[in-house]
Amino acid sequence: MLWKWNRTTEPVSERRGTGRRPISSEETYSGWDRSENSERADPRYEARLVASLEIADAAYVGFTENLSESGVFVSTQARPAIGSEVSLLIALPDLALVRAQGTVRWLRSASPLQGQPAGMGIRFDHLTPLDAVRIHEFVQARQSKKIDSEGACLRSA
Repeated sequence: MLWKWNRTTEPVSERRGTGRRPISSEETYSGWDRSENSERADPRYEARLVASLEIADAAYVGFTENLSESGVFVSTQARPAIGSEVSLLIALPDLALVRAQGTVRWLRSASPLQGQPAGMGIRFDHLTPLDAVRIHEFVQARQSKKIDSEGACLRSA
């Protein structure tokens, strides 16, 4: 069984077919202009993991910068359109592989002056229950690597 995550990250059973609601213009954004979307469903945690992406019959490899239970940011040179569907394979440190289907929500251009590579924010749309548990356990173990809304790591005392 696959899970589809709604905006509040509650699992909802998926119907066969596309099963995805369209993304409205208020929900998509590019770069750092996220005025109405600054509230995230789940906290992000710093995580540098190998990620393999498949977008429109092309394959890419990148590294995650951060991960939450509802999505991931992947540093990569791939530049798909916002709203593109993505198949992801993320290698966790314990060598477990997480498979997910997602949607590109925003893109970041490379900024050499700030030391930021290009990449994309991806919302998880479909995870198996086992992969959802793997991500949950991984982020629970990363509590000291929580990231604020500006991308700065918040160290817990």
